[in-house]
Amino acid sequence: MEDWIILVIGLLIVPFTFWIDKKDSKSTYYKEHPERRKKPYHKRWWVYLIAIFLVGGAISEITDPPKPHSHRLASDKEMQKEYKKTVKDRINSETQNLPGQKINKYKATKHEFYWTSKDDKKVRYFVSDGKITAMKVVLAPDVNNTFWCKAYLANVLHDNHLQFTNDKLADTAASLSNKGRYNIYSPKVKKWYNVSFNAADNVGKKDNMVATFSVYPGKSSDAE
Repeated sequence: MEDWIILVIGLLIVPFTFWIDKKDSKSTYYKEHPERRKKPYHKRWWVYLIAIFLVGGAISEITDPPKPHSHRLASDKEMQKEYKKTVKDRINSETQNLPGQKINKYKATKHEFYWTSKDDKKVRYFVSDGKITAMKVVLAPDVNNTFWCKAYLANVLHDNHLQFTNDKLADTAASLSNKGRYNIYSPKVKKWYNVSFNAADNVGKKDNMVATFSVYPGKSSDAE
């Protein structure tokens, strides 16, 4: 609203000076004292300069898209800081929780001694200095065999093409024991992990059943 008022003033200032000039020319005082007659307004260059300044500024404000108040007040440093924070939050929200990786707090819930995945309560993360040092999957009491565990590993490591043992065997070719430790390669992130299976107890005639398994970053020299 203020911009429109300034625009109107700018447009009217020149004709107004001409009107004042004409009115003064008919004044009795100046007829009696011609030596004191003021210089005609329309010959004063600064009048036109003021008019141009007011009109130009008003038009610029009116045609310029409105900006959020916070952006007008924020300094360049504050805007850059906010931008970096937004990018960091976006990257962090897209990052998966993998062994050796910085814990993604957006996708995990903190407990006293470990974190649990918000997507799967069976998945626990053990963290040191902000990084995941181990991932433990607690299957018990719903124990299952190692064949099924390979599919579970593909899910928690976010790679459907995991390769097992140092020979990088495909999951269909790898025969795993429920008491063994194995190196795993993830082609997706190009990193090695190692997994340790813990056998389930008291399962009757069922064999090769797993109660829990843990995944660690890097290769293990103790792996089979």
